[in-house]
Amino acid sequence: MSRRMQTRYVLFDGGCGVCSRTVRLLHYFDLFHKTVPLDIAHDWPRIHEQFPRIAFEDAMRDMHVVTSVGDIYRGFDGYRSLAWIFPLLWPILPLLYLPPIRWIGWRIYRRVADNRHACQYNPR
Repeated sequence: MSRRMQTRYVLFDGGCGVCSRTVRLLHYFDLFHKTVPLDIAHDWPRIHEQFPRIAFEDAMRDMHVVTSVGDIYRGFDGYRSLAWIFPLLWPILPLLYLPPIRWIGWRIYRRVADNRHACQYNPR
């Protein structure tokens, strides 16, 4: 199955406003309806049953993206895997695999992820 055609399960912290807003934004990029958001904060038992290889603590630390064939990506690598199914991002896909971009992407991701509860977003 082509990377582009694989469904992506996006495991995110639904108790985090930044995370919830990001998942809503991903929905707009998902022209082929290939993402399935899964809220680990509110539905962990069912999610863990479906993806037993992922620990709750790891899922709370980093967003995880699981493909329909079972590949698991986390953090910046998860976002990079999502670019395969979002046509608007196809032009920059090769750039996302350059070593300095991955390094920079992870640094930015880590800073945002580690401080996400300090800058909560109220969706209402």
